[in-house]
Amino acid sequence: MFFLASVVLVLLAAGYGAAYVVSALHGLPSLGAADASAAQTSFIYDLQGKMIEPVPGATNRVPIGSIAEVPLDVQHAFIAKEDSRFYQNPYGIDIRAILRAAVTDLVQHRPAQGASTIPQQVARGRFPIGTADTLKRKLQEAVLAFELTRHYTKDEILTMYLNEDYFGQGAWGIQAASQTYFGVPVGKLTLGQGAMLAGLVRAPSVYDPYAHPQLALQQRNIVLDLMLQQGYITAAQNTAAKAQTLQQMNLQSSHPAQDYLYPFYVDAVVAQLQQHFTDQQIYTGGLHIYTALNTTVQQAAENAMHTVLDKAFPLSATPHMESAAVVMDQNNGDVEAIVGGREHTSTLGFNRATSAQRQPGSSMKPLAVYVPALESGLTPATVIDDAPKAYPDNGKLWIPTNDNTEWDGLTTLREALRRSVNEVAVRVLDKIGIMRGYQSAVRLGLTDLTPKDQNLSLALGGTTDCCTPLEMARAYSTIANGGYRVDPQIVLKVTDAAGNVLFQSTPTRTPVLSPQVAYVMTNMLESVVEPQPDGGWIANWGTAPDAAVPNWPTAGKTGTTSLDKDAWFVGFTPALTAAIWAGYDTPQAMNQVWGGAYGAPIFRAIMEAALKGQTPTDFSKPNGIVTAPIDAKSGDLPGPLTPAAWVRNEIFVQGTQPTTTSSVWVQRQVDSANPALLWDPTCGAPPVTKVFLNRPPVTLADVASMAAQLGLAPSKLIPTDMALAPPLQTCSGAPQSPTASATASAAATGSASATPGVCPPVNPGQTQICAITLGENRPIEPSVIQGVVGAPIQLAITATSGSHRLIIRALNVDVTLQAGQSVTLLRTPTQVGTFPVFDAMTPGGEGAVLVVSKAGGG
Repeated sequence: MFFLASVVLVLLAAGYGAAYVVSALHGLPSLGAADASAAQTSFIYDLQGKMIEPVPGATNRVPIGSIAEVPLDVQHAFIAKEDSRFYQNPYGIDIRAILRAAVTDLVQHRPAQGASTIPQQVARGRFPIGTADTLKRKLQEAVLAFELTRHYTKDEILTMYLNEDYFGQGAWGIQAASQTYFGVPVGKLTLGQGAMLAGLVRAPSVYDPYAHPQLALQQRNIVLDLMLQQGYITAAQNTAAKAQTLQQMNLQSSHPAQDYLYPFYVDAVVAQLQQHFTDQQIYTGGLHIYTALNTTVQQAAENAMHTVLDKAFPLSATPHMESAAVVMDQNNGDVEAIVGGREHTSTLGFNRATSAQRQPGSSMKPLAVYVPALESGLTPATVIDDAPKAYPDNGKLWIPTNDNTEWDGLTTLREALRRSVNEVAVRVLDKIGIMRGYQSAVRLGLTDLTPKDQNLSLALGGTTDCCTPLEMARAYSTIANGGYRVDPQIVLKVTDAAGNVLFQSTPTRTPVLSPQVAYVMTNMLESVVEPQPDGGWIANWGTAPDAAVPNWPTAGKTGTTSLDKDAWFVGFTPALTAAIWAGYDTPQAMNQVWGGAYGAPIFRAIMEAALKGQTPTDFSKPNGIVTAPIDAKSGDLPGPLTPAAWVRNEIFVQGTQPTTTSSVWVQRQVDSANPALLWDPTCGAPPVTKVFLNRPPVTLADVASMAAQLGLAPSKLIPTDMALAPPLQTCSGAPQSPTASATASAAATGSASATPGVCPPVNPGQTQICAITLGENRPIEPSVIQGVVGAPIQLAITATSGSHRLIIRALNVDVTLQAGQSVTLLRTPTQVGTFPVFDAMTPGGEGAVLVVSKAGGG
């Protein structure tokens, strides 16, 4: 036997010797064993080791009686693709591939490789020799292929091959595949249809025309080109077959799924197995497949989706809205539930939970904005101005808007996340740097992000090829478990019929986030599902109150993309993390379908059922977390003027808590009969002192161009907290004058004298308010500021025109202002004396004086 002699010589030359050959061929099955060794069913087990289902798909077998039933073009498609020398090769093996495998195994010490002929593939599928890429298996396969070629005709071998190969969608053999994909008997297959089937056999899940239509067409075209090169078809036939779409090839709209438990999870199991095993092993190899499936959680996920969606969005609608869910244990990565759609219509078909790349909307904010912001030193109390801003965008201007097309002004990061404020998220990403945000999201688990996503729209989830529910669950689990990225685990272990372990999954926990940052981020995400705190902003809720799991701490984030095309909720309890998505397979606008409206209640329903009977626990709090009160309009410690409604308790990573006192609130005298007017002597009623927010000014003129671009009235772009700012007009209808302000302030605070051009001190225990005006080519007003050691002075500084740099070194004041800008500072004199007050940008130097005396005079 020439073949066997050749292999033996190669092995002897390589130093293996005859002993290896004898060992490899010992116990080699006879040809009759092909019939005796009936296929063994493979079984799937759940997390508790309970058998759930046989691997589905092994029963759809409709054999052909002879190769004559298969059109010649279809036969040639398989020969061109799989074994171009099939009819010319008398041995049934590729000797060069065997020799290459031997060299690889012996010299490079890695698994044997090499293409297999059709007889070799038949031998591998028919005989119990395993499928591992080893030289021993290659040798056994080659000998059996050689024996098959000696005992059977080429037509008989090709018939065996086409009867026994797996074509995906549960179809074994070309007859079942023909019916499954095209609804016709094998004898009716066209050239293009046969080429597509030939392209499927090596990787049916990869080239599945339902899940990957473009890849299926590309593979069909490769087969057609091979047929042209080998002379089986003409150029005209090649061109005509390539021109056909899947619809023109009469691809069936869908293939009815087989009826089996937890179908989307089982499909995901098979998809993962196909990365490690051949289809023959999976379906007929007698494998025992142990998974992370938690049947309680899986059933809860399936039920929740129907309970929440079926009434509002009937499955009878065309098209009907789809949904997907993934639930995983954030501590070890076990994926306990997978629901890839509202209906399972196709065996091993499209699984939205693991394969649907959809924009995550605002559910991206924690990953790409707030986690890296906390890492860079910002805190939940950091205040960002939620005011309209235009950003350059490919030669145009982009103006982020909030869902309600309103802006709320000075906003803490916690509040911005709670209400999903878009403008703040974009400003924060711009502040910390786009690359820092991008790298954070990738590090947390969104590995499908690409350089195309490195732009400011990343803050709002504007991605290109990301993200699946499985990816989003993985990324959020990193926050939930205290900062460890874990790899999702679906298949935990695979053994053969004898109990030998063929595959073992090992949990990975890679630290990528500090426990302190993870805890603060978790705490911020808890705000999303909690009611609005008392006082402050307009009374409303976070974006997902319907996600709150009774008795369990709950954290998470909604996500809704432009025009409501995708709706998300991704969240977690101390036990489990879940990602919920809803939308149409072909993205289209949904009418007010937000993540908080549907994703959140699905999440809660899943968690309630999954956690039933378990004792609630808290999120683990690491060392290094402190609490401090804050002024929610400045992020500093509350000042003497901070209204109680704007005081919050906030948590911080130790060392980042505020140390300065808030100075954003000021006192102004208003007409007691009309508080919308500043008091002046023309008012008909006495003054009354009120506290106002001294926020950066915004006028209609400031926002006019942006309003025109957005198609909104300019008044819509004025931040709502401008309503907390002091009035701009006096009773006389004129803007406030510094002298009048000083006089009114002195009168209201009980000063003994109110001299024009002077800010006098106030009575003990009161805060002095002094309005300072800077104008171009005019002296500082007032010219005299009086103060008392230990008594705070609130300086309200405004530039009416020109550029200025006001310096009062005795009060540690050095501020630069342009025309129209203002700032409020709270300072306390510490030493007696007379000190200069000057504008460094005004020729002549000093412009006023600060006179500080002791308490009680003298």
